[in-house]
Amino acid sequence: MSMLSQKTVEKYNNLAFYFQKSGAIIQSVNILNFIIERFPNRVVAYLNLADSYLVLHKNSEALSNYQKYIELMKKEGKEHKIPDRVFKIILSLDKNQ
Repeated sequence: MSMLSQKTVEKYNNLAFYFQKSGAIIQSVNILNFIIERFPNRVVAYLNLADSYLVLHKNSEALSNYQKYIELMKKEGKEHKIPDRVFKIILSLDKNQ
């Protein structure tokens, strides 16, 4: 993944999303963590990473990434674009911890 750059980050993010949807969750997590390491303000990566952790039943990691996603969306003035499912998942995870 040494070719990760501002020009390719969206392609890598999409690849991670497709890995997650196809069941290759570990690969998705690895790519998304790499993206976030290089581009910590890549908002959608936190949502995709949270979704991947949720599939792996790593609820604490999922929760912290959903929270980071919300934080960054609010910072950008886009809180109205946060999917309702995110809030429902957070409520569910909070109840189970």
